[in-house]
Amino acid sequence: MGVRTSPGGPKMLIKALLVSTALLLPINSYAQDITSSSINTDIEYIQTLNDLIHKLTRTHINNPTNKELINIAIDAIMEHLQEEDKYTVYVSPEEVEGYFNNSTGRYYGIGAGIHKSSIDGYYAIQRFISKASPAQYSGVEIGDVITFVNGEDVKGVSIEELVGKIKGPAGTIVELIVKRDSELITIEIERQPVIMDNVHATTIDNVIVLRPLGFRQGLTEDLLDQITTLRNERTRGILLDFRYNPGGLLGEAVQLVDLFTDEGIIVQTKDARENVINVFNATVSNKDILDLPLIILENQYSASASELVGASLRELAGAIIVGTTTHGKGSVQVGHELPNGGGVKITTYKYYTGNDFTPDKVGVVPDYTVPLPDEQLYYSPGYDLEGIRDPQLLTALDLF
Repeated sequence: MGVRTSPGGPKMLIKALLVSTALLLPINSYAQDITSSSINTDIEYIQTLNDLIHKLTRTHINNPTNKELINIAIDAIMEHLQEEDKYTVYVSPEEVEGYFNNSTGRYYGIGAGIHKSSIDGYYAIQRFISKASPAQYSGVEIGDVITFVNGEDVKGVSIEELVGKIKGPAGTIVELIVKRDSELITIEIERQPVIMDNVHATTIDNVIVLRPLGFRQGLTEDLLDQITTLRNERTRGILLDFRYNPGGLLGEAVQLVDLFTDEGIIVQTKDARENVINVFNATVSNKDILDLPLIILENQYSASASELVGASLRELAGAIIVGTTTHGKGSVQVGHELPNGGGVKITTYKYYTGNDFTPDKVGVVPDYTVPLPDEQLYYSPGYDLEGIRDPQLLTALDLF
């Protein structure tokens, strides 16, 4: 389940943004205690702000505009909330076009995935997410640290802000300054339509290895197709690799867990008062794959939906988790459009497994803790056992 999108310009595209790197649910309001006195107080506050802006725009010597003051107010609100909750994010109308529709895997951009780098405050290129990546074609390399976007230093910006600065309309140019070793390199990239792969699949030593690249529409169907194609009488098990997976649609996470179990609570969401809002139960699964051993790879960059899947499959299907403790995001964001064409995603719920566990702020602790060597930590894990030593992958394969 997630905020669905369809063609229709910025107001529809805002829904695409709101599933970018978060675990999302559709808008689902719940009862709140509202009294006439609280309504009157709220109106008074709103009128005060409105009057303040009115007086400033008409009498201040610098002639501020309504738009300028409203944006200042919005920035202040977001800054205050993000001191404790970095996942509640406002997106201006100007930024909407630059955000991709992560629910379908189609967007206009450079075709690269990013995550935190070894240089404090910056993000690095972690992988190319399409077969014809504009970034790769323009000379970007895995591990490049993004320091400037269109002349602006991006140290300390959130991943959502950085994504918004890099993406934009097809055919436009984005200029990146990247740090590669000790050298700063300027690279111009033409934004192009990009269709992201849902899953990479292979077999190693008769183990089906599946690496979802996010939780977008169609992921579960693609996984099942790959399992059906790769499975034979010699198959020893299934390995799900969620390392560096930022999450995505809750509905796809639920469906994925449902492939491997046929009973129990997959996930439940709770509000701030710990009232249960939604409960998702397992249904009759594909019996053909229930008999296969299941092992999961996760690391500190596995977040949100990937954490939920790991924890839930360990509870319901006896899956073994190998790697390092996950990121620790157990919150659910709900997307809202705004009258100005912008939007906001608001942290509204937390999710819990059937055993009432949430990874929020603690992460999912693996059954077998296996760190990656420092030189691999900021790079996409590889399956070329001759070229790259991957101790997490090797440990998982030895457990089958």
